Amino acid sequence: MSRIIQERSIWVLLSLFLFATNATAWEFDEHRFLGMTSYENACNELIKKYPYHDEGEDSAEKNRAGYLLAKVACLKVDGKYFYADLYGQSCGIAGDHLSSPEDFKSKIADRKASSMQNYSLLALQNSEHFYPHVMRHSQKYLNSSMLLALDAHNEQGIKVVELFEDAFFTHAFADHYLQDSFSAGHMGFNRPASGAAASMTLHTEWNSRGRLVMNGKGEKWRLTGDGKIGKDGTGWETEEEREAQERLLKVSNESVYSFLETFITGERRVESELEIWSSFPLMAEVPDNFSQAVEEVYGMGGLLIGSGDTDEEMKNLGLFNKPAQIKWTLDTWGFIVAPLDDKDLQANGVMVGGSVFVPDIVFQWPLRAYFGIGNVHPYENKTDYLGFDTGLIFPLPLFYRTQDGLFAHEISWGLTGAFKGALESSADKRAFLISSVSYRLNIEIGQWIFRPQIGLGLKDVKGATFNQLRYTYFGFGIGRVFSAFGGGIQ
Repeated sequence: MSRIIQERSIWVLLSLFLFATNATAWEFDEHRFLGMTSYENACNELIKKYPYHDEGEDSAEKNRAGYLLAKVACLKVDGKYFYADLYGQSCGIAGDHLSSPEDFKSKIADRKASSMQNYSLLALQNSEHFYPHVMRHSQKYLNSSMLLALDAHNEQGIKVVELFEDAFFTHAFADHYLQDSFSAGHMGFNRPASGAAASMTLHTEWNSRGRLVMNGKGEKWRLTGDGKIGKDGTGWETEEEREAQERLLKVSNESVYSFLETFITGERRVESELEIWSSFPLMAEVPDNFSQAVEEVYGMGGLLIGSGDTDEEMKNLGLFNKPAQIKWTLDTWGFIVAPLDDKDLQANGVMVGGSVFVPDIVFQWPLRAYFGIGNVHPYENKTDYLGFDTGLIFPLPLFYRTQDGLFAHEISWGLTGAFKGALESSADKRAFLISSVSYRLNIEIGQWIFRPQIGLGLKDVKGATFNQLRYTYFGFGIGRVFSAFGGGIQ
């Protein structure tokens, strides 16, 4: 029986890993498509607007200057714009793989761009990709790229190209954050105060179901997220998704066009920049997800998909929001119960189970109840027992989240026991039962949680009276967050 349960635990764990998901707002290919397409569209218009032709000495000089700079920005090689695909690639890399525009020209840029380690580290500190920071970062880099474009315009010779590329990579950062601003999963909750697993899960859920938003011009539409554009712009499935893509592409086109024309003319397009700003989502559907989660889990069966009713009242995206919290998980874990002296039973076990949040109406803390079932093997007995491990998980509020959600610190109170009568005929069905208090360090990577655990246990002394400190509890578990809740105005 022990071998069967252990083998099933392994298969459950492998199945969990098969459901791992991506952690970006838009997939790399979607960032690339948006950047490349916008650059091509901008150049198609600019080469018409700035051709070179003679119309008198002054006009010719002006046309020649515009023509030469347009030729730099919209250089064609083998029928393709030389910088277009690079711009798309740069939009995908900026922020997610490289931390600053200067990294594009560094000696280790190629290594950073392809390093999953670097990507993962940046993902842990990615609050600038979420509202309210994401829009401000886009504006910051847009302003910087425009100033660099003016510097490039006023330079001479080959230095023009060098400064243009500095501005070019800076604007890729501006447009990466612009694109993230149009992702439903990047708004409505407090990313810096949230754990990595809950953040990614809630981000994915909102991207899938969409969110009603409003821009500075009073226009309303429904945003979605990952996978809804595709690498070639054909990922949308509904008219709402197509409209959302067209809106984003229109703003992206304007952003690239404004940047390139500033470089060509040496004059900033103030109206265009303000048009871009007013096109950002500034209001959004941000429901009270705590009340919603209570209804979903303990009401009408929204446990699996986490959808629930939406609150279509528009909320200001610049306000502070509540963090994301874990709604439910699937887990597998092992433990060792070791006695503090040699007189008591020593045992180990392997469990498969999960956890679900418990509504704390007063403090709204992210409490969770957990339960697992599996096999327990006492070292002094060759018999495997059917066992259980269950209890409550409490966050440590003073330092609950550290390293932008990489670590979460929790305390659990639980009961661990085994009943041999469920597996074999026996008059004494109780093998052992202890109550334990443990410290849990959650290491959150994507939607996965890796959890070492250590605690002390009280022995059950005839009649379930826990009055003797007799055990240490050591455990290690792996789990995946399948649904999350959170957000709403603080």
